[in-house]
Amino acid sequence: MVTDGLLVGASLTAVDYMLYRHDGVGVVDVRGFGVHPDGTTAAMTMKGFLGEPMPGMIEAMLDPAFEPPDVDFQIHGAAWFQTMAPQYDFLNYTVFGCAGTINMVEGAVRITCRSLAP
Repeated sequence: MVTDGLLVGASLTAVDYMLYRHDGVGVVDVRGFGVHPDGTTAAMTMKGFLGEPMPGMIEAMLDPAFEPPDVDFQIHGAAWFQTMAPQYDFLNYTVFGCAGTINMVEGAVRITCRSLAP
C-alpha cells in the first residue's frame, strides 16, 4: 500500500526475483503493478541492491536451519512505471531514485521513491 505522495492509497502487487551475489550483496529485480483508488493501473519495475556485502550469507541461507534475521536491510535502486492513464502520463518518461528498508521477518517494505527528473 502506498502511504504518501501522488499515488497514496494505491495497492501494489509484485514479485522480487532476488539474487544474492557471491559476495552476499542482494540484487533486487522487482516487477509488478499498482492499482490506484481511482482505478488507474500502472506496471512497475525496480532494480537495485539490498544491503552491504555480507560474507557467508549464501552458505548460511543454504543451511536447512536458516532463519532470516529480524533486522532492517538497507535497499537502494531505481524504479520506473508504465501506464495508459493520461493523468499519470509523466510516469512513462520519469525514472525514480528509491531508498529504504526491508525486514524479511516482518514482511515489511518501507521505500521512498523520488523523481530524478530536473
